[in-house]
Amino acid sequence: MMGWTALLWAALVVPPAWSGVDGAGLGPVEVVTPRGGPRVVYRSMVAPSLVAMRLSVPTEEPPGLRGATRLLQELVREELEGSATAIGARIELERAPGHAVYAIVGPRASFEAMVALLRRAVTRPVGDPREVAVARARVARDALAALELPGARVRTGLLAALFSTADTSAASRRLDQWTAADLEGFRRRYFVPDRMTVVVVGAVSLDAAAAAFTDWPAPAAPPPLPAPSIPADSAPPPQAVARWAGIGWSVEGHDPAVLAVASTLVTRRLAGSGLSRARAELWWSRDRLGFVVVGSALPGSETGTAPAQTLRRAIEQTAEQVRAEDVLDARRSLRHELVFDARTPHGLATLLGRFTERTGDPHAAAAFLDALRRVDAGQVRAALLALVHGPPAVVEVAP
Repeated sequence: MMGWTALLWAALVVPPAWSGVDGAGLGPVEVVTPRGGPRVVYRSMVAPSLVAMRLSVPTEEPPGLRGATRLLQELVREELEGSATAIGARIELERAPGHAVYAIVGPRASFEAMVALLRRAVTRPVGDPREVAVARARVARDALAALELPGARVRTGLLAALFSTADTSAASRRLDQWTAADLEGFRRRYFVPDRMTVVVVGAVSLDAAAAAFTDWPAPAAPPPLPAPSIPADSAPPPQAVARWAGIGWSVEGHDPAVLAVASTLVTRRLAGSGLSRARAELWWSRDRLGFVVVGSALPGSETGTAPAQTLRRAIEQTAEQVRAEDVLDARRSLRHELVFDARTPHGLATLLGRFTERTGDPHAAAAFLDALRRVDAGQVRAALLALVHGPPAVVEVAP
């Protein structure tokens, strides 16, 4: 089961630098569109003899009609995981912003069987009401359990405050309206092969990859979606021993590369702030861009009464004191981590897939790495000052 952050948004996590990477590029990426199948984003990687694939299905869940994507994935999860294990593969189901994602990695000898599993994942009809009831219970349990965590509650609140159409974990409380027939209609509407994108990385040829995703079955025409219904909020109270706070801004139109560097520098500044688990995050998906800073403080500590002010002060101080050498080091850190992740077929497929989902461009990961090279201190300072001059959304959870 993927963590709640993966289900809510694609946050560009900013880790420390890894010194063993030489900063090489991601290599050539080829794009083909097979007849009657998903768009294929392909990258050869001969060693190790593995193939990784990430199949993304764009979906839309308007307010009052949340949860269908998670339910469809939960309906096939057990079957897919068992079948993948039987062929020496591993499969992961992820709810990325605006996408249902099915990722699988395994030996080259199992390539055809892995493709068959992906095809099964997105073409399996929904028909058994009992299966739907079990899936609803599992999804609701996991989503409500996550909301008991104060950090999760803060991020969920910020997501809802910054993006009015955002899909949040609160969707679990609207699952009871989805019948088997409704879910099948949702699948037919969005799980159409020529709307999908699959990233294929590993020891398989482009011709073989294109052939494997040719002539997938198209679903029958969908019925209308059910009428939306938004019941009263019934989320469990968070279990907090510390005071949590989060502040955030919608930053549409800004350069994600500049904001990623800025988030690295703010996170480093927060390390000496007295807050615990404090970090800056860039929330980047196809229809939204947000800059968020989250942290917690124990009662009785210097920062315990006003952690939100401490978070904001860290941004202000970073803007005032940003230096060219700090920006260079942050750029290097980000680049090294991304390239390090891309050293395996699974890591590269994930990287290419996530950037494609965010932008629609199969070459977006390489473009982001190129953009990092051009970020300078002046751009970072301007981006941070734009934040502190605008009112943030603020969410706090008290013990």
